[in-house]
Amino acid sequence: MKNLFVVGSLHLDVVVKSPRIPKKDETIIGSAVKYVFGGKGGNQAIAADRNGASTFFAGRVGSDSFADLLTKQLEGSSVNFSALQVGPGASG
Repeated sequence: MKNLFVVGSLHLDVVVKSPRIPKKDETIIGSAVKYVFGGKGGNQAIAADRNGASTFFAGRVGSDSFADLLTKQLEGSSVNFSALQVGPGASG
């Protein structure tokens, strides 16, 4: 098994379902919102873990509700997130 150390970002992508792609300068109303785990570093760490690498991740999240959602989504993986730091301000 390969070992991998990832230093990078964690983000929570906000995906909104809309009836169509808006035209230039048009505002439309979405019907559903979904929060999806993202960020280059986080995505790479999860992908490596799913492909059999022993993965360690170092990064930072803020002290906001997005950080709570991100850390809950991390609980299902075997990536070592022990170096994930929580600091003041917003996540991602």
